[in-house]
Amino acid sequence: MVSSWPERTWGSISRTRTKPEKAAGMQNFDAAGADKISKVKTETDNNVIMEEADFDSVDDKVVEPWMATGGEFVKLFQWMRSAISSQYSGRSVPREPEIQGEVSKLDEHLQGLRDTLPEMYVLINAAEWRSYEDSIAEILPNLRNSVYDAEDLLDEFKWYELKVTVEGNANQCPFSDFFNDVITGSFNEKVQCVQDRLDDLLNQLEKMGLHEDSYESVRRFDKSVRPKTTYLLNESEIFGGAQELKKVIGFLTEPNKSGSARSKHMSANKDNDESKIPGLHVLPIVGIGGIGKTCLAQHVCNHPDIRSHFNLIIWICVSDDFDVIRLTKEAIESCSGERPTSDHLGTLQHALSEHVRDKKVFIILDDLWGDAFKEDSKYWNIFCAPLKNNGRESLMLVTTRSPMVARKVCTMDPFTLHGLWGVPLWNFFKQCIFGSESSNNDPNLEHIGMSIRHKLVGSPLAAKTVGLLLRMDLCASHWNYVLGSELWELKQEKTDILPSLQLSYMYLPFHLRRCFAFCAVYPKNYRFQKKNLAEIWVAEGFVEPEGDIKATDIGCRYFEELVNESFFRQVSGSYKIPHLMHDMAKLVSRNDCFIIRENADFGKVPRNVRHLSILSGEDFKKADLLSLCKHTKLRTLLCNELSGSDDISAVMDHWCSGLHRLRVMCCASTKELPDSLGNLKHLRYLDISKACPLNRLPSAFCYLYRLQFVYARKCKIVILVDDFSKLISLRRFDSDGFVYNAGCDLDIDATGRHGLGIGLKKNWSDLKVLRIYNLGMISKDAVAEVELKNKQCLHNLKLEWSMDSYWYNSRRCEEEILSAKENDIKVLQVLEPPSILKSLLVKGYGGVSLPSWCGPENSPSSASLTLDTSDGLESIPLPESTSLSRTSQRIELNEMPVELLVNSNKETIGIFPFLTELEIFGCRNLSSVEQLVHPAYIPAIKKIKIWHCPSLESCGSFVGFHCLEELEVTKCPNINNSQCLVSPSLKMLVLGDSGSSPAGINCGNLAENIECCSLTNFKLSCDGLTSIQLQNWNVPALLELNISHCGSLKSIGQSGQIFPNISVCGSTVRGGFSFLTSLRIHKCDKLSTIDKLLSEEYLPVVDEIEFTECDKLVSLPVEIGSLSCLRRLKIAECASIRWPSGLVFPSSLQRLYLMDCGDMSAFVHSCLQSLTCLVSLTLKKCPGLTFIPEQVWSSSLKSLEQLLIAQCPDLVSIGGARAIAEVPTVYITNCPKLEDLKQLTRGSHFNW
Repeated sequence: MVSSWPERTWGSISRTRTKPEKAAGMQNFDAAGADKISKVKTETDNNVIMEEADFDSVDDKVVEPWMATGGEFVKLFQWMRSAISSQYSGRSVPREPEIQGEVSKLDEHLQGLRDTLPEMYVLINAAEWRSYEDSIAEILPNLRNSVYDAEDLLDEFKWYELKVTVEGNANQCPFSDFFNDVITGSFNEKVQCVQDRLDDLLNQLEKMGLHEDSYESVRRFDKSVRPKTTYLLNESEIFGGAQELKKVIGFLTEPNKSGSARSKHMSANKDNDESKIPGLHVLPIVGIGGIGKTCLAQHVCNHPDIRSHFNLIIWICVSDDFDVIRLTKEAIESCSGERPTSDHLGTLQHALSEHVRDKKVFIILDDLWGDAFKEDSKYWNIFCAPLKNNGRESLMLVTTRSPMVARKVCTMDPFTLHGLWGVPLWNFFKQCIFGSESSNNDPNLEHIGMSIRHKLVGSPLAAKTVGLLLRMDLCASHWNYVLGSELWELKQEKTDILPSLQLSYMYLPFHLRRCFAFCAVYPKNYRFQKKNLAEIWVAEGFVEPEGDIKATDIGCRYFEELVNESFFRQVSGSYKIPHLMHDMAKLVSRNDCFIIRENADFGKVPRNVRHLSILSGEDFKKADLLSLCKHTKLRTLLCNELSGSDDISAVMDHWCSGLHRLRVMCCASTKELPDSLGNLKHLRYLDISKACPLNRLPSAFCYLYRLQFVYARKCKIVILVDDFSKLISLRRFDSDGFVYNAGCDLDIDATGRHGLGIGLKKNWSDLKVLRIYNLGMISKDAVAEVELKNKQCLHNLKLEWSMDSYWYNSRRCEEEILSAKENDIKVLQVLEPPSILKSLLVKGYGGVSLPSWCGPENSPSSASLTLDTSDGLESIPLPESTSLSRTSQRIELNEMPVELLVNSNKETIGIFPFLTELEIFGCRNLSSVEQLVHPAYIPAIKKIKIWHCPSLESCGSFVGFHCLEELEVTKCPNINNSQCLVSPSLKMLVLGDSGSSPAGINCGNLAENIECCSLTNFKLSCDGLTSIQLQNWNVPALLELNISHCGSLKSIGQSGQIFPNISVCGSTVRGGFSFLTSLRIHKCDKLSTIDKLLSEEYLPVVDEIEFTECDKLVSLPVEIGSLSCLRRLKIAECASIRWPSGLVFPSSLQRLYLMDCGDMSAFVHSCLQSLTCLVSLTLKKCPGLTFIPEQVWSSSLKSLEQLLIAQCPDLVSIGGARAIAEVPTVYITNCPKLEDLKQLTRGSHFNW
């Protein structure tokens, strides 16, 4: 089922071959794209040379041979004819006409093959929709196999074309190979043979009624595959579904008022509002095929409460044919009992509107699919138009397999079915087998049946399918056969579980179908990673091109779409295919994908298998592994669990010699890669997953012109082939110590200790991002080989010296340290980048100065400069045109300038006029940055970060910066600014640390006086801060304030008026935090008072407040009850709090979290009263709390949805189970004295 057939080729395609036409939807070949066919010219010395294409820029696009138009190989055939003319020029043997004739024949045959393929893709699509017919199912594997062969031939020809393109200038070898293998070899015969097979299959399919115009007519579920449903019960009993039935009926019949089950279930999803119908509430029931959606809907429809609640009940089986006229007719017939005769939509809609007017209508749409929402939900809205605002409340129940459809229509949260489990499943399974819940009193059969039950993974339809198979023969041997078989191997009827799930598969777009079917080559429970699988899909040719979008990004989107449709589910950071979906994938790809688990499986491999994986269930014989060479059509070989012994290396040699069509090859380990690897003309993906002795690539590696991805992350490859740059399709190479992304970045150890050495970098001129590390261990002469200045695409450069360099090592003598520092200066000097560089990071540099190329004249485009852990750095260069009162042409970072920088016209200039980001890390000797951090020097600066500069004493006021938006100063304890921190443009300020850091963080006195009228986010962490005088903070626009890890902080604010009127940015404004929405205070161990900060006068719009780990905080002001906008309050691990009498929390509160915050037992009732909006309540570690009155739950906490009570050692009563019966999610644990309710867990995951 797996191929690279493009959905875009569906349409009317001419079969005329004499005058080939472009296939509908096929892409014109982009000469500037990834293939870059070079031009032809013939030299007078009879040497045929192709102009070299520029392969330095590799675009991550998809260009497969089958996607091209007829003119793709035109230039190659032009070159070929010119080469032949030159080769035989002046010779007496008249072979040229004969050979030119072979060339013309090959050109014609290839053109015919390319013209035929699009039609074959259309026919395969049509055949798949009719694969339930035996005759179609029989011919389909042959059809796919022939198309695979055609694709492989075109792909092989493409390899020869790339070889000529890459090596055409070097020697005559490409011509000789091409001439011998393609022109005079058997290639022409192969092409003609495949073409004949395709023509024969076309004729057979046409006789069966399948042709290119039949696709749309067959793209519907056959009625025998998808029988029509009605409201009448198929199952008289709903096993294990009583709770689900009760919930759904509750959602549908309860009045829609605050606190009701329906109101709590109302969807907050605002997407796809165009699908929502005014006055019509919609509840979707969603789940995979066979999970019991229709059965549940039938029981809902027939329930007495539903029958009495609604005046009119309408049942419509939609299926995949969303025909508005048909559906409207069925709705009318359901109302009146008579089938309308008119086909006029307006007449039908008027009639339906009259039937539902002023009635409480309940409409069930069973089996709704995505075609209802084509053209921006146009047809859905037309169908629902008569149901709009009919004067009474109307409800719709929709069953669907698609979560996307459920999200489109829902006004209530979709109700997801997960199937039957445990005893209910076993009872239903027994009824399917024996006709009752009895197991026929046969303990042996019951034991086998219990084991078979696990194959059903909760699916009622799977239970029916397997149950009927077991009923056919009630003997242990038959049952053991079923137990030992995979579900996809068992014979099934059209309406059984896997054919049912196959409908979901068929409804996928064609490109998603081939991607998912391929996954059958992986075992059940395999953990997929999105990016990894997307790259393999690209390598297999499954990803269709979309302009300039990267192929891997398109593949990742495919994956997300399959996740959204429940073909994958996320599990702990990775993804799995649900078991039944995996069985279905095995069914649809049974001829293409196979898994070897034991020695006996080698004899079961399908003859034309394309994708094969080998699992390590036992020690496989070498002869068996070698036998795989007979499956010459293999495209994928996965053996990630085979050991890398010498035998495996030898087996790989045979595989590479015989399996020439491999596109993806993954092995666990190998001692070496054989030279025969160069035979794999189609190879695009190579992965060696485990650590092994592999440390070099074979010389033939450079012939893999189609290779895109190479992974050997645990292999220290120290030797690459000299012609590595010939790998013009390479997008990623990842090994231990060497990471390369085509056209993007390269990450290499300069020493070669952990992989490839620095000399390799000269092979790439297309680098955009380059990181070189361990520079302290190498000489300037070795570094000079890099020739960075010639890398004209380089935008981002990171130069890092290792922490174990000479000058870092305290055991070195002073002379050695000085020598190491001098070497650092020399190394950095020769690493001059191109002038277009945008970003430079220098880390761990030991020199006292930066080289002249770091100056602005040599880096005019620089937007980011980072100096990280460069302890000895004292100066950076100045531009030569700068006029200073001193003669030095460098900025001495620890000295204040006498005057500003001026040019020859006496105008102030910037040192780095385009610099937008400046980062200074770990410069231990730096005492001042005012020389550099000055608006005249870096006028465009937007972001400044200064970290771990313990000697820094001053950093200026920042008052003149008009573009500065972010400032971060961390671990600079000796700052003693004499000026107020003033910055009118600043939006984000971090003083101390941006995260939760250990003790030792400090920012000097920067936090004492702040005037920033645009500041919206302020994070403060400072060990040395003892108090915060909020009247010294003029930050009227502040939205978020986070104070943490201030170990010495004792108080915030002061007695009396905290915020007088203040002057900010030239205007007088009222003090306070008028716009503050979030206040967090964390781990301030000595903080005891916050004065009157928590009142509406100063925090009028605060939405969220958190106090955590403030051990000495003794009180909360009663004014907290006046915060009318407060929705979230968290107080945790503040054990010293004394709760004030009369404290009442604001009624706006929605989430309340109280943990280890003193004895609040006397104030629980008053604190919780009037919290009518509260949806989440957490009470943890509340000593002294003995009871919560029952009336609190019924009178105050009516909206509560989540309740967690834990580790309350003195709690005796909360009013009993009835008091909290209406709360959907409850967790009560570790409350040993709780008498009326020991422990309770119900509902979904608890979210704070």
